[in-house]
Amino acid sequence: MPNLYEILSNPIAIGIYIALAIGGSIYKSISRQLKRKKELQLMADSLGFSYDDKQTEKVSELLDSSSMLGNEMFFDVIGGTFNGTHFAIGDFNIMVGSGSKKRKQYQTYVVIHSGKLIAPNFCLQPECALFRMAEGLLNRVTGSFDIDFSTHPAFSENYFLKGSNEDAVRNFFNPRILEYFQTHHGLSVEIFNGTLVFFRLGEWVKPDDIQALINDAMEVHQVLLPQ
Repeated sequence: MPNLYEILSNPIAIGIYIALAIGGSIYKSISRQLKRKKELQLMADSLGFSYDDKQTEKVSELLDSSSMLGNEMFFDVIGGTFNGTHFAIGDFNIMVGSGSKKRKQYQTYVVIHSGKLIAPNFCLQPECALFRMAEGLLNRVTGSFDIDFSTHPAFSENYFLKGSNEDAVRNFFNPRILEYFQTHHGLSVEIFNGTLVFFRLGEWVKPDDIQALINDAMEVHQVLLPQ
């Protein structure tokens, strides 16, 4: 049995060790993804929804309505109709970081279109230190800025809200909507041409939690509907 010094002093042994380590990592990743696909398909069947390993034409139509996701591609897609509302749930590969720290991050989104949502285009995300530091720069460079509400300081503290038509967004975010998000933290919502995109930043949802994700997205959709 060779000791560690003998292995480290042998270039061939080092090469074999590295190849096995990389191969094992790739095998684990593929196995995990195949397991997820199977679990998602079983979950979709149990809920009476469809499952595709890539986005369908209907999903593409939904994504085309979103400025956030229009150029991206869903995979592991669950789709269906819930109380007359069309929706799709799927995963994305998002590259985060830069240089040697660049890595792939998985993110699960819900896209909803009911034809009932009448709202200005806006993007709502949890407030963070980066947004606060970059707010002045964003305002100068892109014209984007955080829309705050003096009547609801807790909402403004917890969320970064932007929209191309500030007056329309302010009018849309009435006290009822502000109070909902004020008590529900960590949600990300985009409305673009009547289509809603819902997610929690950095969350790759487990198959067992898909139903809860649908419920949360539908609840937000209901809150944003005209009363």
